[in-house]
Amino acid sequence: MRRGSVIQLTSTEANGPARKGSALPSLLRYVDRDLMHARAKHNRPPDEGATCLLCTRAHDGCLEGSTFLPLVPCGCWMHYRCFVNSTGLQRDHGCCPLCHLPLFEWEGVTVLMLLTRTGLTMQDGHLTPAGNYFDEYTNLSVYSDRTAYETDCAHIWNAIDRQFHVQLARESPFEDWSPNLTQCYYDVLLAVDQASLPRGEWLKWKTHTGFLLFGMLVAIKMRRYLVEVQGKIEGTMAWKDFEHGREVLARKISHEVWKAELDG
Repeated sequence: MRRGSVIQLTSTEANGPARKGSALPSLLRYVDRDLMHARAKHNRPPDEGATCLLCTRAHDGCLEGSTFLPLVPCGCWMHYRCFVNSTGLQRDHGCCPLCHLPLFEWEGVTVLMLLTRTGLTMQDGHLTPAGNYFDEYTNLSVYSDRTAYETDCAHIWNAIDRQFHVQLARESPFEDWSPNLTQCYYDVLLAVDQASLPRGEWLKWKTHTGFLLFGMLVAIKMRRYLVEVQGKIEGTMAWKDFEHGREVLARKISHEVWKAELDG
């Protein structure tokens, strides 16, 4: 784990290593980069009477005004919003919902991010009876994908609270004596890793992009904790250092999506 003033994730700082070398891109890369390569074809179906086979509406009849586009490389046409929604209905295969050609690596954290960005929700699935459990630490019963997600989030929030108070008791590296938030962030990731989290499907990853997105999710939750619970930290040297680190992490995610060489 690299420690310093910039949030830099490596593939051992969370729930297992990020998988590299896959022939398929992450969903975020597929949507933001690969589908955009065919932008000139968007809303220009070869047949003016074309309909979306997912929602059965006309190509220009999506109630939310979604783009009508061809998936690549299969060429199946559908509304962008309908395609994104379909990713929340699939489990662990990432195929075209029409022809079933594999298109991307299905991973919960990336699908959840894209659905949220598009204003959609993940389909909640019930766990098998053997998969149900009671989490003694959070006092939550886990019986579905959503309750597993909520339990994972509760663990992350509690880890943030614990590690913040650990840093509060330590000597500060800053002139204003504010607690080291970047180190707190790394220690939260370590605590999450040691607890073998996440357990739920919605926050798991397979690609390096998914791994970075999980790191960003933890950073966002930590920022929310700081604003809502430790409001006096805003504007301190530690706060500015942490915010800079989040911005660097966001650029790393963008680089993963747009870089020329696909590595997972």
